[in-house]
Amino acid sequence: MHHGIQSCYKRHRLLREIMNLNVACGGKVLLLGGDFRQCLSFVPHAMRATIVQTSLKYCNVWGCFRKLSLTTNMRSEDFAYSEWLLKLGDGKLDSSFHLRTDIIEIPHEMICSGSIIKATFGNSISIDNIKKISKHAILCPKNEHVQNLNEEILDILDGEFHTYLSDDFIDSTDDAEKENFPIEFLNSITPSGIPCHKLKLKVGAIIMLLRNLNSKWGLCNGTRFIIKRLLLNIIKAEVLTGSAEGEVVLIPRIDLSPSDTGLSFKLIR
Repeated sequence: MHHGIQSCYKRHRLLREIMNLNVACGGKVLLLGGDFRQCLSFVPHAMRATIVQTSLKYCNVWGCFRKLSLTTNMRSEDFAYSEWLLKLGDGKLDSSFHLRTDIIEIPHEMICSGSIIKATFGNSISIDNIKKISKHAILCPKNEHVQNLNEEILDILDGEFHTYLSDDFIDSTDDAEKENFPIEFLNSITPSGIPCHKLKLKVGAIIMLLRNLNSKWGLCNGTRFIIKRLLLNIIKAEVLTGSAEGEVVLIPRIDLSPSDTGLSFKLIR
């Protein structure tokens, strides 16, 4: 629900214009799904009040929607954990340490005191069991943490590293502007949604696609692969998820240009 209020209102206005009816969403059925406990809008550098006001609930057509709730909790086998999640989402968790309202006390049994890599993937990470452990994942709040964990996992995996270096430049015809940002600086930044300048990979590693390449073949944003071969400008990989699971595909180098970076220029990597 990134900026849900804007997205919902634009759809409402578009459908109303298409149908030429001055009613909510042009009288068409619009199905929305999500959990407000998890899908609060993300507004960089904004205060709490601003973020809350971008919620879908502040859209002027929200009152026209019929709200339905799921009836079966998929985590019902772990009642204590499901209750904790609900209280967390509703802001009803009690704290014995009198913490601020924006700080959450995580139960001790949910904290990994040892290696999070071993706790998630087991003691062995190899090409032989890579498909089994591909069903597990570690989620991180920041890209720098993702990068550190990826490097640790690749160090465990057998095989030689293959390093890819990106070509970074600014999308501008102004030579003076380009000179303001040396290539070393462009190489050093990694905005959200694109790989880092120096990408180290190994055969057998799991990778994820960050762009829609070919939806017909199942090569969409979020598709996961196992690397089969690393070439100069192409990665040969086996699809792990989706309708194309098991297919072997070739992934070329492509230009990536992130949006909403907060930078004063448009970076192309």
